[in-house]
Amino acid sequence: MKNRPLRHSPDEDDIIRNVQYFNYAQAKKMIYFATTCFY
Repeated sequence: MKNRPLRHSPDEDDIIRNVQYFNYAQAKKMIYFATTCFY
C-alpha cells in the first residue's frame, strides 16, 4: 500500500463523500425493505 498524504485532494474528498452518501442511501433502502417486508 502506498502512503497517502495527510491532506486529500478535492477530488478525493468528493469521492469519499459520494461513497459515504451511497452507503447511507443503501443502508436506508435496506432498512426500508426490512421494515416493510417483516412488519
